[in-house]
Amino acid sequence: MSRASLKAFGRFRDGLEAWFYLVSMMAIAFGGAFAFTEFRDQARWRKVERALSYAERFSGGDLVDARLRLDVAFLENQESLIRILEVEDAAVAYYRFILTEFSGPLTRDLELVIGFLEEFSICIDEGFCDASVARALVHPQAEAIFNTYAPYICKRRFDWKDEYAARFQAVFHDPDRSTCDEYARRLAATEVPQAPGAPGAGPPASVQ
Repeated sequence: MSRASLKAFGRFRDGLEAWFYLVSMMAIAFGGAFAFTEFRDQARWRKVERALSYAERFSGGDLVDARLRLDVAFLENQESLIRILEVEDAAVAYYRFILTEFSGPLTRDLELVIGFLEEFSICIDEGFCDASVARALVHPQAEAIFNTYAPYICKRRFDWKDEYAARFQAVFHDPDRSTCDEYARRLAATEVPQAPGAPGAGPPASVQ
């Protein structure tokens, strides 16, 4: 082989090596992108699975029984609720109504439902449960539960000086968390009945 042919072959070999290197880098990049997509999809699916598991628990077993007892108790007090809407400060009257009517055995049901939604909210807030699934399957009911039993939640915070159900409120209801502040403002000069778990009443059933 002549010197010119050797030089031509060398250039061809160098070009071929560069081409193989380029193809290899492209294959590695494509493989990495595919692996990342697969991982991302699997991670998203795990979040969806966790959210679906929570939604399923929310719709069955002890939680459904507790929610049903609370709903029945609410319906049985419709006349009292109607009268509450007629008073001058309906918010204070409603606050007192919830603390009075949803005490005793119903406290355990409230603690069960609120505690579950707080746990679910932490899962969502920390990025372990898919938020879109939660919004689609649980959000309307969870928001209604907070709206209905906000007086109980706020009284617990007032008495225990803690952040009771704070994640539940932030995720499913009121991110700026002004609800309890409004109750506190309206109740500043009002004596209210003791909620379960208030000083002198002992801790709530869930933490005894």
